Amino acid sequence: MHDLEKQTPASTGQRVPGRATASRRRGGVPCYPQVRRILLCLDGSPMSEQGLQPALSVARAMDVPLHLFHVLAHRGLPDRTEPTDPMTAEIRRLEAHGYLHDLCDDVIPADVRTEVRVAQGHVVDNIIREAHRDGPALVVFTRHGERRQLDHPLSSTAHEVIHRLSGPFLLAPTVVERRCTDLDIGWKTVMVPLDGSVRAECAIPAAENIACDSGAELLLFHAVPMPELSGPRPFSKQDQELANRLQERNRQAAEAYLDRVRARFASHRVTVRSLVLESGPVKDSVAELLRREDIGLVVACAHGATGSQSWKFGGLAAHLIENSDCALLLIQDLSESNMRRLTHGSVGVKSWTASDWVDRLHLR
Repeated sequence: MHDLEKQTPASTGQRVPGRATASRRRGGVPCYPQVRRILLCLDGSPMSEQGLQPALSVARAMDVPLHLFHVLAHRGLPDRTEPTDPMTAEIRRLEAHGYLHDLCDDVIPADVRTEVRVAQGHVVDNIIREAHRDGPALVVFTRHGERRQLDHPLSSTAHEVIHRLSGPFLLAPTVVERRCTDLDIGWKTVMVPLDGSVRAECAIPAAENIACDSGAELLLFHAVPMPELSGPRPFSKQDQELANRLQERNRQAAEAYLDRVRARFASHRVTVRSLVLESGPVKDSVAELLRREDIGLVVACAHGATGSQSWKFGGLAAHLIENSDCALLLIQDLSESNMRRLTHGSVGVKSWTASDWVDRLHLR
């Protein structure tokens, strides 16, 4: 295992923010072009409330309102659109509104614009519908909620929401028997995994805003997997030398790429560190990094360089959804115009030809 890193300094009444927010500090350039609000999904359990602090941090960083959302599921009547007893339904609705209002008063600062909404019916259907009401929202929810299905990485509701949403979401980790008021979000490091593609770089503006607003370090990470050789083993000395030269080529390309990305952070709004990790598969490199670094939030895109639409999520994104113990903000694939808008300063990987690399690494 080898790694190289570099660092540089770097329906309540709405509440009006009383300070300059991150998107304004960026000169009016949005960190995500489609998000108009943060939608926090709550089921009334302490575990679901652990999404409050992450949702609050992202809402402040993106300068958008925070909406608290609760669905009154029809217990035992999944196919009914209305409860059988209107009086009971009204009492439950008022209790749900009171619950959300109490959270706003107890946890959310007065300078954050908030709104509470209560719906009735199928939980996931209502979340998807609410996420696209009046423009798409960034949906925040926890890995587990009221049912506490702790033998699975995700609750059944979270799993279904993730695979039905067409917009971005933040998946918050959960700690048993802890309430939102007991948790200090305190993100020290916000990480963005990069693979050299413009698509992956779309995560940088949101990560930069969040890191700046929370005072966290921004870590730009690129994994260089060891090249695989095919054929019968053991490999010849020449084959191994070829693999070593290819590994050196990939390492140099990764370092040069991250150097150019870091150069875009000239305003020193945030401390930026870059890290190249050389090891086995990319998923293993990310798992190793999450274990050894104090990373509180990973901001990534649904797909990277391949951009394959055969699967809803690329390999790394799917791995993070199922295995990450930290908060995960996943950005869905953007249109070409929005990608250009977010990454107008993108440097990309320099288009070295095979001949260039042969000369650069003295392989002739």
